[in-house]
Amino acid sequence: MKRKMILALAVVMAIMAFVSCGQAEESNSRMFGEIPDEYKAGDTPVDFEVELLSGELVKLSDLKGKVVLLNFWFISCPPCVAEMPAFEKLKGEYGDDLVILAVNSRDKKEKVTEFIEENGYTFNVGLDPAGVIKWPVGHAPYTLVIDREGVIGYVGMGAKEDVWEPMYEEYKAEVEKLV
Repeated sequence: MKRKMILALAVVMAIMAFVSCGQAEESNSRMFGEIPDEYKAGDTPVDFEVELLSGELVKLSDLKGKVVLLNFWFISCPPCVAEMPAFEKLKGEYGDDLVILAVNSRDKKEKVTEFIEENGYTFNVGLDPAGVIKWPVGHAPYTLVIDREGVIGYVGMGAKEDVWEPMYEEYKAEVEKLV
């Protein structure tokens, strides 16, 4: 009987530790509005602020006047990781004419930093370790191409796993319409 009580207490303590870890993690981001059920071309995305890997804070609305490719992703998502080379290639081709902001959701900064450095990516990576920034359907990867006025021109959900070239072509066609 004593053994069962100790085991039950251990299980309860483990659950409490797990729940409190998720709540205790501080977020480096804030949302400024309620997310709609879906985005479509012509919508204006909900504004948010996110900390970049560099430590700089970026607010989406502050990027108005620039073409923005906004992507939501996480490391354990194979299609998310597979399309990263497309972003790097687009950054190389468009330079300052295109802002790429890849917002990582729920991964720790150390893990994201290691992943980005290992792969040599140089585009902007935002950190949302607590998953505060929401996007419609919660599907990743989720990509928006936003025009200079802050209006969505393209909505992309998902990607082909291990094949970044088709995603590159698709994103490039959308960016070309706006730059």
